[in-house]
Amino acid sequence: MNLFRKKKNKTVYIGLSGGVDSAVSAALLKDDGYNVVTCFIKTWAPDGYLCPTETDKFESMRVAAHLRIPWIEIDATDAYKKNVAEYMLNEYKNGRTPNPDVFCNTTVKFGTFYDIAIQKGADYVATGHYAKTSPDLSATLPLLRGGIKGKVLRKAIDPSKDQTYFLWNVAYQKLQKTLFPIGNLPKTRVRKLAKKYKLPNAERPDSQGVCFLGPIDMKSFIKDMLHTEIGNVLDINGDTIGTHDGSILYTIGERHGFSVNNNAGIPYFVVDKNIENNTITVSNNPKEKKFEKDIYIQSENWLPKRPDENQIIDAVFRYHGETYKIKLGRDNKINFQNESTTPAEGQSVVFYSGEQCLGGGIVSYKKL
Repeated sequence: MNLFRKKKNKTVYIGLSGGVDSAVSAALLKDDGYNVVTCFIKTWAPDGYLCPTETDKFESMRVAAHLRIPWIEIDATDAYKKNVAEYMLNEYKNGRTPNPDVFCNTTVKFGTFYDIAIQKGADYVATGHYAKTSPDLSATLPLLRGGIKGKVLRKAIDPSKDQTYFLWNVAYQKLQKTLFPIGNLPKTRVRKLAKKYKLPNAERPDSQGVCFLGPIDMKSFIKDMLHTEIGNVLDINGDTIGTHDGSILYTIGERHGFSVNNNAGIPYFVVDKNIENNTITVSNNPKEKKFEKDIYIQSENWLPKRPDENQIIDAVFRYHGETYKIKLGRDNKINFQNESTTPAEGQSVVFYSGEQCLGGGIVSYKKL
């Protein structure tokens, strides 16, 4: 049996968002001989907000019709509302800075969507993420059933688009049945393929921000939902030097959205915040030593194995952020090997060894 015939007998369910990346992914899978089913994932949107869901749905239907492949809708509104929107608001309310895209991937795309696809008979599930999986060649990871080497998560070929930062919390077993068709392509090539396939959404711009907000600014949404109040901006000595719109709106390292009296154009960065007193502390030094904290991780997920405590690995605390050399202690404390940083609580920290994503966790200032 040739490879094409083998793939032709395999069914792939792909999340089709209405964007270019997932559309090209669907076209590539069809060309590759798979039996493709496109799936639009319906998510939750708050009342009174202009949400792009209907436009996205229409675009995904147009793409499926153009490619002549089946289209279905999967309802993930409950999972999205509870595990993404409500989780995000609760984290902000408690002074933490969440990554909603991480939990959308975990609980919606690789939760509700993945589970329904497998139940319906999918052999594989695919998305338009910029990421790759490949067989692990090391001798240290356990074999899967049948003595097969498992697949590990690796960075996409295009570093400017790599999305493994948002995929650290996907279950290792689910990665074994996941395909990322555009992980080996630069974005420029994806755009060219969209035109080659004459996709109806080929010129559609990339989406930005949290999907249910559409054009709404994140801070505006939080202010509206959590009813924030104006508070004081403090300098590192505790003196009031300005005002802000609500301490829960700011993350460590941020330099916009608050006012400082007579700053003469000098940039100030948030180095600390007190939710109870509704204050933020700023400094013109974003790495103010006075406010450095011990960093631990919680809710970690490994793909599939936790790194050895003596192993030096890379840590990234924000999407496309700086890379730090660290060792992960037995108590889940992050031990910086050279330069250090104090990320915001609630952010995702993702670990790498070269191009391989090892997993990640949630930043905490407390030892569990």
